[in-house]
Amino acid sequence: MLRAFQFALLILGVLSQFGCSTITVEVESTRRSDLVGISDVGTVYQLLPSQWVKTNYKYDKFASQVEYVLNGLGYVPVSETGQDNPELLIELSYGISDPIKIEFTYQLQDRGGGICKSCMQMVCYCGPMGERMSYQWRFARTGYRNEYRSELKLTANYVGSNNPEPAWETSATSSVRSDDLNSLFPFLLVASEAYIWTDAREKVEIRSNDSKVQKLLDL
Repeated sequence: MLRAFQFALLILGVLSQFGCSTITVEVESTRRSDLVGISDVGTVYQLLPSQWVKTNYKYDKFASQVEYVLNGLGYVPVSETGQDNPELLIELSYGISDPIKIEFTYQLQDRGGGICKSCMQMVCYCGPMGERMSYQWRFARTGYRNEYRSELKLTANYVGSNNPEPAWETSATSSVRSDDLNSLFPFLLVASEAYIWTDAREKVEIRSNDSKVQKLLDL
């Protein structure tokens, strides 16, 4: 009961921060052409921080979430094999931007009512009783809000490979009204999961109460 209550509070927090019940994540993933058709299941890996996050205190938390997803895809952490060296090094990078000011315009109507059947930029035609009537917009207002662009990137390289191109690379980005990467990171990761080790570019909608997100937050 307590766990469910805590998760409900978390979801309310996500909704208030992100401003919507779903979060849109842009995912881009590439795989080296010579690896097409080769299965990665059972590949022994080691997860490492990129040079940009080595001193970031959140790394251990985020790394545990990434390892959970990778293990579920069939990758095997080197720590569980007794081997000294992995076959694959996977570098984790993440970050969040400074606030980005977004401008938007809204208008207030002078008169009119009913259900608008069609709308042009300055004149609407409405018919509450079947008749048509028009009205002019008389007030235009400009508003601003801050958004933050968050990013997660995983870059994989085979140990001993002389090929400068990564074996695969998957990145996920999202722009929302929150700068809390701790809350957003699981959404980026869940959106990425299906596209690791593939060639793809997709927009993924993740609901704020997604069960996979909840699982990662519970780790």
